[in-house]
Amino acid sequence: MKSYAAKVVLIGDERCGKSSVCEVFRRGTWPRDYEATVEEKWTDCVTTVGKRKHAVNMTVVDTSGQEAYDRLRPLSYDDTDIVAICFDISSASSLANVVSKWHVEAKNFCSSAFVVLVGCKADKRQIESRLSSISQEQAIEVAGAIGAKHYVECSAFDRPSVKKVFECAGEAAIKRRRKLKSRNSWWRGLVA
Repeated sequence: MKSYAAKVVLIGDERCGKSSVCEVFRRGTWPRDYEATVEEKWTDCVTTVGKRKHAVNMTVVDTSGQEAYDRLRPLSYDDTDIVAICFDISSASSLANVVSKWHVEAKNFCSSAFVVLVGCKADKRQIESRLSSISQEQAIEVAGAIGAKHYVECSAFDRPSVKKVFECAGEAAIKRRRKLKSRNSWWRGLVA
């Protein structure tokens, strides 16, 4: 099994669900109390699914969405392979911020990173009025507009959907590494 290393940075509005997704992925349990994140970082291994399985050793960085950290958060972007832009699927303003704030910030500070768009709190779609929830079609349209490699929805209450977020990030990281490798081999051919 081939192994890759990748840095994945999660960004998005405060309280959109990204820290809960991280907690469920990392520890397997849903956090009982909300604690605002400044930055949390850990390493984990994900085995991607597909024709060939690959191990992706991910350094995952969960960042704060609070405006107070807008100047600190860019320090997390060094050597980022994947930016997971998270939004709350029960909030139209959260999806609007994907385009107006988060995608702009990601492109400004780590333009070569691949993007995965993550709709958090998918369980709310079944509970709350369909009028207030973002449809999959709306989210897919935004994913296309920002050039996301994947769009995935999850709920911190559904561990398999959380695992899918990191599998998609792993697949995107492998694609990015292969793209960089082919670009570098092309360049070496010109120099030789």
